[in-house]
Amino acid sequence: MNVNEKLKYVRKLLKITGETAAKAIGFDSASTIYQYENGIRPISVEALKSLAAYYKVPIGFFLDENSMTLEEYIEDKRIVDTLRDSNSKYFGYISVVHKAQQDKITPEELKEALDFIHKIRKSD
Repeated sequence: MNVNEKLKYVRKLLKITGETAAKAIGFDSASTIYQYENGIRPISVEALKSLAAYYKVPIGFFLDENSMTLEEYIEDKRIVDTLRDSNSKYFGYISVVHKAQQDKITPEELKEALDFIHKIRKSD
């Protein structure tokens, strides 16, 4: 979905009329909303920020070129945020994999190292 399609998708998902959205944002009429949604009129950054804030949707969703739904975008963002969180149980693993990539350790070499660790643990 492009920005225009996402604007329409979110408005309909939230069951908001063009008239209601236009009034809340301070646009002259609903036709402005419909023109944005149908690609007739280019949307300004300020108008997009206003609509995103009104819809309570991250502006990144509209700018993301992936054709994911809002639900998929939110879930994807949660996963990324979890992985980036230094308090997350996954952060250490990601750091190790990142370091392995920097050191040009192949996935096969990393697997061999893990196999070796498992072998040592079994012998203890």
